[in-house]
Amino acid sequence: WLDSPAGAGGRFLLGALVVILGSRLLVDGAVALATRMGVPSIVVGLTVVAIGTSLPEIITAVGSARRSVSDLAVGNVLGANIAGFERVARAMLALGLV
Repeated sequence: WLDSPAGAGGRFLLGALVVILGSRLLVDGAVALATRMGVPSIVVGLTVVAIGTSLPEIITAVGSARRSVSDLAVGNVLGANIAGFERVARAMLALGLV
């Protein structure tokens, strides 16, 4: 059953859910820990949140590299960077900074 198209889709959805939940737990836990330690919120925002939002791309890149599917790793990194750039550009346009 796992080798069927439905099984592959199920594995994909389960893997995506685990990555999303794992990165969310990492960010929430790190923010709570940093807050208790008195770390300023700007430092938390620039480090912990940045790592947590990049975690899905890192996991995908490592997983695809382990399976010798380097095209997936490169495409994932490029796609994430293009999407990030696009979000920043739209925010700058909305704020009238450009």
